[in-house]
Amino acid sequence: MKKLIISAITVIAILFGIYTIVIMYPKEINLNTQGMKYQLGNNTIEKVVNIKINGKIYSSINGNKTFKGTIDVEGENLPVPSDQRQLIINLSDKLQGGVISYAGYDQGKPFTYAYGGIFFNKNFSKATLYVYNKNDASGGWNVDDGLMISLPASTRSEALDISNELMRNSLNGYILK
Repeated sequence: MKKLIISAITVIAILFGIYTIVIMYPKEINLNTQGMKYQLGNNTIEKVVNIKINGKIYSSINGNKTFKGTIDVEGENLPVPSDQRQLIINLSDKLQGGVISYAGYDQGKPFTYAYGGIFFNKNFSKATLYVYNKNDASGGWNVDDGLMISLPASTRSEALDISNELMRNSLNGYILK
């Protein structure tokens, strides 16, 4: 009887260890694909762009996920030194998304630069980004005329479908157009 209990505890411990390793082992993300950059509510701003998302998704034992890596969008000139573009994005469990914000030092002075946010699908093969408006005094984003980038997509219709799919939980029933 004692051997049976010890064997059962050993098997449970091994299974828990394997489960923990599988869940917590970082998932490599290497997306180098074509996406669509477009403005909501305005069909005149559409552009096919190449997007590179490289990094790893780390999972904690309680299920929280964190993306550590880089996001490069063709044609985007970020006011962030190229050696300081490493991102750490805490992904909300419910939304599978988070805020894209850069932080570092430029000429010895600290800086932050808020770019927007990102949402991923469950297997990290699709993403949609909302981009803050740098020309607006508020620097914000809204559902009526916000700038979006969705991937993989080659048309506005595909991009909108991806955005609506991935942002569904944060939009509370609103449909992006």
